[in-house]
Amino acid sequence: ESGFPDADPENVGEITRIRQTAGREGSLETGANKTYRTVHGLWIRKIDPVRNVGFEGFTLRRLDNEPSSQNAYNSGDNFLFDVAVNCWIRGVAGRNTCRHHVCVNRSGHLLVEGSSFAEAVSRDENSYGYGVLLEVCTSRCLIQNNAFDRLRHAMAVCEGVNGNVFAFNYSRGQTWTYHGLPNLFQGADLCLHGRYPYANLFEHNVVEFVYADNSHGANGPFNTFLRNWVYHGFNGKGLLRLYRAPQSIVLGNISTPTRSARVRYDSCKPFRDTFGRDRKQRPRTHKESHDVEWDPAETGLATVSFFYGSRPDFLPAEYTWPAVGPDAGNGPPVQRIPAMRWYEAGRGADRTAVTEWEGR
Repeated sequence: ESGFPDADPENVGEITRIRQTAGREGSLETGANKTYRTVHGLWIRKIDPVRNVGFEGFTLRRLDNEPSSQNAYNSGDNFLFDVAVNCWIRGVAGRNTCRHHVCVNRSGHLLVEGSSFAEAVSRDENSYGYGVLLEVCTSRCLIQNNAFDRLRHAMAVCEGVNGNVFAFNYSRGQTWTYHGLPNLFQGADLCLHGRYPYANLFEHNVVEFVYADNSHGANGPFNTFLRNWVYHGFNGKGLLRLYRAPQSIVLGNISTPTRSARVRYDSCKPFRDTFGRDRKQRPRTHKESHDVEWDPAETGLATVSFFYGSRPDFLPAEYTWPAVGPDAGNGPPVQRIPAMRWYEAGRGADRTAVTEWEGR
């Protein structure tokens, strides 16, 4: 679909299947992630994707000591999925990359789970040093229970990607450079990178800084941030900065176990923004940017998850459900996630994520 600010018309769309056809009409196998208008010149392109390829249970260490060519943006990735569906990475430890650890283009229904990605040859401008990058109308991918370390952007979306879920991921040591020199500003380990990514969900992540930036133009609507712990940002106070990201949904994000994260809106207004509910705090307006001390006994948020219908399998009983954010009515959350524990304990991956094949 065309007609969106700063977006290539071939990037705003979804990877899906046409289930039924009758003449010139058909229905999609999955519901659309937005309303697509015929006045914008809709079109359908048939693809023959790579299917059902998985990588599990090993360590991949890149030995190159030079970044890949600046003129070849898909070169140097450790894992590149291009026009792929129903593929996965589970229980993999990725160490060092010449470009990005995982890059996903024009693909759908991918899973990255129980893995860690650390270090890069370069974390400079011209797109270097990402953990998981989704781009070019990639849709319905699940990135969950992973750890990221010393990367420029641990998780990034751009160029029309939509309907993807990033949940229970841990990032630390965010690092970026400018022409080889340390950058003076905090970079985002959870980044919306422009060209109209829309309707993506980020929940129960523990990250340093969330930024919807304007590096490549406007971001799309209805990106949702639920129960994330944003522990660094600027001045160590935790910040979600949303620039040209209209109608975002921001609920129950924290900067410490007893303090809500600050939210700053630039050139946009939210669809909904509230920390929780209590007698003292009202939902923030789009002009506000502040942090609030809160009493877990007085503050709550009924919404636990927009993705999981119940406690996920990788979340042991020792963790509360929900694990991060305000009280949901069953006691204060524990304010930590499994990826923090297994990665801080020196484990390169969550091996429970690896498929148990019969007879293994």
